[in-house]
Amino acid sequence: MTDEVARRFGRADAEAGYFALRFRSSFVANFALAGLAVMLALSGLLFPDGKKWLITAELIVILVIIINTHGANRSNLHQQWLNLRHLAERLRLLAMSATLGQLSLRAVEDGTTQPGWVSWYARATARELGLAGQTYDQAYLTKVRASMLELIDDQASYHEANAHSMHHANHALHRMGDAFFVGTILACLAYLGTAIFVGKPGNLGPFGVTELVTFATALFPALAAALYGIRMQGDFAATSERSTVIARQLAQLRSAIERDPLSYERLIDRSRRLGEIMLAEIHQWRLHYETRPLSLPG
Repeated sequence: MTDEVARRFGRADAEAGYFALRFRSSFVANFALAGLAVMLALSGLLFPDGKKWLITAELIVILVIIINTHGANRSNLHQQWLNLRHLAERLRLLAMSATLGQLSLRAVEDGTTQPGWVSWYARATARELGLAGQTYDQAYLTKVRASMLELIDDQASYHEANAHSMHHANHALHRMGDAFFVGTILACLAYLGTAIFVGKPGNLGPFGVTELVTFATALFPALAAALYGIRMQGDFAATSERSTVIARQLAQLRSAIERDPLSYERLIDRSRRLGEIMLAEIHQWRLHYETRPLSLPG
């Protein structure tokens, strides 16, 4: 990778990470704040004298959710993230394919899966890069194949780690949601058991048992729903599955390259296949997030 391509790739990669973090933080904050708003509303059962302040706090939280959603959509965070991630991957692949004289200057753009400015920027970089002034002998092709295998190993390691972390995050959120529903069931059973076998529930400290049970059985499902919303918006399970598939495809491609006779034509074919695998995830992300824009929880 030349210094200029490396600089442009590094910038696109860093900015993609920044916008991804902002986008994910925005929807996580929205669902978390929605749960907080429910808790503030229900707290009036336990603190009736502070109802005015609780309502005020709830209103502030709702306004923060609206402002956060409006700001994220106005900044077009998910589109910025996907565009820059797409650009970073295009530049990463360009650095590889350019060593074989493949600059993709005639890449077809359908206007949906590839944003115009990303393709323009990638092609402009390719034109600046130009053809490699090399003799495509066995020694040079050996170096190119080694670089290709190194890139495959790097991407396979990333996707294996990403699959594990996304699966863990999805599993943790799922278990937390289940715990809230179990807590709701236990609270209901405890109240019914007390009412049937003991009589009218009394107080638990300064709070009435009835009010406490109402608070818990309304809040816990709301928090479970917020966690479910984070899981669905974050697409953790599907992302884990995609990374698992991509890691497997990369491993198969690596094996194929190692078995191939060393030739320019075979490396060209394998380079194209590598590009298809690496860009497939970007297209899948785009389809997912274009159908699930950031919106108000509810």
